[in-house]
Amino acid sequence: MIAGRRPLAAIVCAALVAILLRLHFLAVPLTTDEGGYAAIARLWSHGERLYGPVAWVDRPQGLMLAYRLGGLVSGTTGVRLLAIAAATITLVAVSAAAWALAGPRAAVLAAWLYAVVSPAPHLEGFTANGELLAGALAATGVALALWWRSRDDPWLLAVAALTAGAAPLVKQSAFDGAVVVIVIALAGQRPRRSVGLAAAWLAVPALAALAHGLLTGPADWWYAVVGYHTATESVIRGDHATQLHAFLRSLGPLRDLSPLLVLALLAGVRERHHLPRAALATWLAAVLVGVAGGGLFHPHYWIALIAPCIVIAAVAASRHHGRTPSLLVAATVVLSAVIAVQAYTTTSPRLISLRTSNDTRIVDAPTVGRALTRASRPGDRVLALWANASVYWYVDRAPASRYLWHRNLELIPGAAAAIVASIDGPHPPAAIAVYQQPQTLDRSGAIERALRERYTLVTTIGGVPVYRLRP
Repeated sequence: MIAGRRPLAAIVCAALVAILLRLHFLAVPLTTDEGGYAAIARLWSHGERLYGPVAWVDRPQGLMLAYRLGGLVSGTTGVRLLAIAAATITLVAVSAAAWALAGPRAAVLAAWLYAVVSPAPHLEGFTANGELLAGALAATGVALALWWRSRDDPWLLAVAALTAGAAPLVKQSAFDGAVVVIVIALAGQRPRRSVGLAAAWLAVPALAALAHGLLTGPADWWYAVVGYHTATESVIRGDHATQLHAFLRSLGPLRDLSPLLVLALLAGVRERHHLPRAALATWLAAVLVGVAGGGLFHPHYWIALIAPCIVIAAVAASRHHGRTPSLLVAATVVLSAVIAVQAYTTTSPRLISLRTSNDTRIVDAPTVGRALTRASRPGDRVLALWANASVYWYVDRAPASRYLWHRNLELIPGAAAAIVASIDGPHPPAAIAVYQQPQTLDRSGAIERALRERYTLVTTIGGVPVYRLRP
């Protein structure tokens, strides 16, 4: 039986293992999302208005604040350390949630499950994606609310609501923690008072974001955070055939979580009558709604499943007597490590990136960024055509388009036309890296003509030509 200080020591050991596993990815090039977010956060820190004509992103302020913190450490390291910090917070949170529900044994099982499963290399679990960063806040809110159940301390509930309420300001779909906090408050001894307290504190982060949006540009902020997704990208308005294809494609990388999902399902079904089904089922259901809501089904969306599934698995497994729980968790940990073994058996950051993403834009972005830097001067604008957001992090030049992602250019009316006008106009970008054929979004041929007549090819990197504006 786990007793005394042993649970805390075991949880600390699990946290250290989790950190060591993630340090393996410290030098891996930033993903397209990471590089784009980091570039926008840097532009914001240099005085550009967030959601303005240069530093535009379809994510809330909380994510950009987190990336500004990551930017305090130079290069890729700061972003990877941001991911490590978020993962460590989540590990503590899932352990605390399991402890509140089933005691120290469940907490230790949860910690070790999270340590090994959560890096999920094929799901970009080691990256500072929105699901990981927002999930740290959501899981912390759930854990604090579960502890409030037994202690009935209003400050615990207030902090739980405040933390969970901050999660959607990192990723809009991360509302699961807030929903669970309300469900737990409803089950309290004074539900009306508890729900009122929770709702008031849940609103604080949203009001802070609203205040910032109103002060810096309400229309731009609203469109970026809400309007863009409701008008262009969502499970309701999107191309359902494309969404189905994206969903099916995301199931391959989901193999990283398959041992955990099987354990959570089997153990949860076996012990369903002994689990706090309202809280855990609500948490899992809210996460699944958030994953489905965007409709794009990028592999890293599934990272949001890890925390609730680990709490379910750990709490259910801990109710078995003898060595069964430890053996079940050990088997899950070993199988998860075997599935991800390719990512851990090389020290080459480039090879790790290719094995986990198969996206050559990521691995060549630093080299392309340096080429754009050499082809331009400080203060110049540069362009990754049509898009590779991560390049802007490595070039440290202002982007010639406010929209850094290809989907933005495809879906936002006038976005692609603005780039055509810029390249064909009196003040074109100083340097251009061509990732996609110009005619994909410019049927007029204006960009191809401008590249021939106004630019000089200076180098080609991984099939990506880099052009410099002629004097």
